[in-house]
Amino acid sequence: MKERVLSRMNYHQKVALNPMTKFFYKAIILLLLLSCTLLFVGNVMIEQSDISKLHVPAKLEVPESLTHAFIATEDKRFYHHNGLDYIAIVRASVENIKAGGVVQGGSTITQQLSKNAFLTNERTFSRKWKEIFYTKKIERTFTKDEILKLYVSNIYYGEGAWGIEKAANLYFGKKVSQLTLAESAMMAAVVKAPAYYSPAQNYDKAVERRNVVLRLMEKEGYINHDEYVQAVSEKLVIRHDIKTEQSMLNSAREKAVS
Repeated sequence: MKERVLSRMNYHQKVALNPMTKFFYKAIILLLLLSCTLLFVGNVMIEQSDISKLHVPAKLEVPESLTHAFIATEDKRFYHHNGLDYIAIVRASVENIKAGGVVQGGSTITQQLSKNAFLTNERTFSRKWKEIFYTKKIERTFTKDEILKLYVSNIYYGEGAWGIEKAANLYFGKKVSQLTLAESAMMAAVVKAPAYYSPAQNYDKAVERRNVVLRLMEKEGYINHDEYVQAVSEKLVIRHDIKTEQSMLNSAREKAVS
């Protein structure tokens, strides 16, 4: 009995002396306090009139493959958090501390929607608080499926295309509901860096990124291995009449010179 008690004491001493354990405990406590604060003051900071600016596109039919592509890539726990993914935040913080810089983010799809719809790109403490307040308000106002529709409709896909409807038509000449698995993965791939991963300008790089998205979808269980292999081997047919941002820039320069 005495040995068992001593064993427990030694275990707790080891845990208490573990810096990483202390960090996790402090991070969890901080996040819980932050969550309580948000619940208390969130409605004071954010007016309902602001959120009413968001309109869910009622006629937009989003295929399951597109939904799964974005969730697997951007926010794996989308359906399991309330706008802020504390697990992802802590995990990203640990990875960033280990790397000595920012190598991983913890923003959720709802947070990204908040940024795109309501905020500027300034990096200030007050802006971060506003982002969190908007995120909580959006989660209370819309369903998860509505948030996904809003998200894919408010992000940039390159070549002047804002929103998934314009992007699907621009790159593939299709309605969103007609996108294949491979095309859906490409849409989720482009948004990471629209200029760099534009299939109209950098097809090979875009396909590489698309394949990363497909691997993530397989890893998360959204597709099986056969579906992955078939999608990876699918050659994407990109519209040839796209006026790329680079071509428009070159044209503007030529006009300016002449």
